[in-house]
Amino acid sequence: MATLRLDTLAVGRYDELSDNRVLLCVYQQRLAGKTAAFQRDTLEKLVANDNFVKNINFMITDDETKMVIFYSRDQNMLYFAITDEQFPSHMAAPLLQDIKQTFNSRFNPIAIRNLAVNGLQSEGSPHLQRIAREFASGERDKLGKVQRDVDDVKHQMDSNINKMLEHQERLDNVEEGAEQLVDGAKKFERQSDNLAHQFCCRQYILLDMWLFLSFESVSLELF
Repeated sequence: MATLRLDTLAVGRYDELSDNRVLLCVYQQRLAGKTAAFQRDTLEKLVANDNFVKNINFMITDDETKMVIFYSRDQNMLYFAITDEQFPSHMAAPLLQDIKQTFNSRFNPIAIRNLAVNGLQSEGSPHLQRIAREFASGERDKLGKVQRDVDDVKHQMDSNINKMLEHQERLDNVEEGAEQLVDGAKKFERQSDNLAHQFCCRQYILLDMWLFLSFESVSLELF
């Protein structure tokens, strides 16, 4: 399976009461310069957007950059993934769920409540890097694996059916050839019978002629 593009993973915090919204950890895979800065700036704007962060789950596509953003909120934690349009949408939910479970199990939500921007960058980035590597390689695409297995089985079945049809076609050709041989043998037998009959008739005619001539010869001698 080809490597999937998974540009950015990020974790943020959203506190509705204090309006304290920050990106705690951002991992960008093979991105640099303007692209990396643009994606981070986009995430910061989304975190600051009231209408956006109130969503539980969200997907947004930027037609100009072909960038796809998957988002999930669990209580006061925000989880992001930025991919391209080729990334399978069915993998987005497991991807965000994996990020959520990893950070919930390793970091106490109360302890990180007052962290500033990038407060989990050094500790959280390796976890995001691992998750990005696993999902980009297709290791975690269980549905895709099932689909590929189904496609492999379907391909094998199609191949077996084609071989069976080819085998049946060869059998039909052999059967047709055998029928032609039988028809030829019957035709030859009929022709042989006709020739034998014609030969017998000629023999009888010759015998009759010989008897007639013999009789005429004897008659002439007597007279």
